[in-house]
Amino acid sequence: MGVEPVETVAPVAKDFTAIFNKVVESSEKAKHNMKLQADKHRNPDLDYVIGQQVWLSTDNLHMLNHASKKLTEKWISPYEVTHVTPNVVELKLLKTLQIHPVVNVS
Repeated sequence: MGVEPVETVAPVAKDFTAIFNKVVESSEKAKHNMKLQADKHRNPDLDYVIGQQVWLSTDNLHMLNHASKKLTEKWISPYEVTHVTPNVVELKLLKTLQIHPVVNVS
């Protein structure tokens, strides 16, 4: 973890060293368990390529020019991917959409 206790002969320091090592071990175990639980709910990595055409879901978009959400398309025209990171994709969107071009894909 980057911090190592110094070896000494004092009994209090030895107790501190034992406690410190238990805390570090417990912290690492908790970190591992939390990662396992969080990964259960994640989608597998999707491989997006710059220039790829993708469809955009309208589930969380507020479309002002549509009278009814029920009659709105579920997916809107394919958009080009301009930037890719592990769980975020930036799209080349039309100016009329007036939404942020970065979309979370996890």
